Amino acid sequence: MRGDPLADIRAAAAVQFVVKNGRVITVDEILAPARTPRQLEARRQALAAQDAFCRRDPAHCAEGGGHAH
Repeated sequence: MRGDPLADIRAAAAVQFVVKNGRVITVDEILAPARTPRQLEARRQALAAQDAFCRRDPAHCAEGGGHAH
């Protein structure tokens, strides 16, 4: 990662690779299991359900409303 996440937490989102047991693993390799058709469909369904819920109860989904996004 570029930067020091202890000084600026946003640096933690800039991971470029991970080294595990001496093997370099890229971000694409890390995210590959989440990019399968099955996982993408599950995410689409979850987002659609969240969207429908927020349309029914907008106050619950408003910023600071206690709903984790």
